[in-house]
Amino acid sequence: MNKRQPTNDKPALPTYIRCCAGCANKLEHFYRLIETDEEERPGRCPLCQNVFILSKYELKPVRVTYSKRSGGGERARAGE
Repeated sequence: MNKRQPTNDKPALPTYIRCCAGCANKLEHFYRLIETDEEERPGRCPLCQNVFILSKYELKPVRVTYSKRSGGGERARAGE
């Protein structure tokens, strides 16, 4: 049987976004933001469409981990 070859041999390119500090705070709930050394400049934020001083950030997804919990069966729900 043939082995399946990986389709994505190249490493993923980093994703960058230039946004204001308010939108960066909101994005921190979903992504890990790493501020780059590039200088800040005024402009229109692509997320909120307001004119602010924009910083450039590298976006990395946050991996959510779940822990296994015991219990929660029929007796636990019945109150015993």
